[in-house]
This record gives sequence, C-alpha cells and structure tokens, in this order.
Amino acid sequence: MHRLSLKEKLSRVYVLRSVKRYLADTSGSTAIEYSLIGALISLMAISGASALGGSVNEQFTDIAKLLSGELSPAEIPSANIVG
Repeated sequence: MHRLSLKEKLSRVYVLRSVKRYLADTSGSTAIEYSLIGALISLMAISGASALGGSVNEQFTDIAKLLSGELSPAEIPSANIVG
C-alpha cells in the first residue's frame, strides 16, 4: 500500500480548498442572472413588436387602398374592429 508523502497530502488539501472556494464563489452568478433577464426582456419586446407590426401594417395597407380608391370605407375589414 502506497503512503502519501507530505507534499502529496498538501497538494490534495490545496486542490480540495480550491474546489470548495470555486463552488462557493457567487460573483459571476449575478452577471449571468442579469444577462438572462435582459435576454428574456428582449425576446418579449421583439415578439410584441412583431405582433403589433403586423396589425399596424394591415391598417396602413387599408388606408392606402382607401386613398387610392381600391376600397370603399365599408369594405375595410379593420374598420369593423370597434363594435
């Protein structure tokens, strides 16, 4: 059976202390949490803008058709939203 030398014992203690210190360190977790929150907010803003953008695009298309004479005011589907 191999007995550990003092140098080997100290190096194992150093490694274990380093691992414990690494696992206990929380300084980087705050930055990660903020970046995840920022990504979630960005995703929500992009999805909301694209959903709203389609609706606004339909409104402007209807207005352009109305001004060009392609549609009468009664034929505009978005004009029937308020009921």
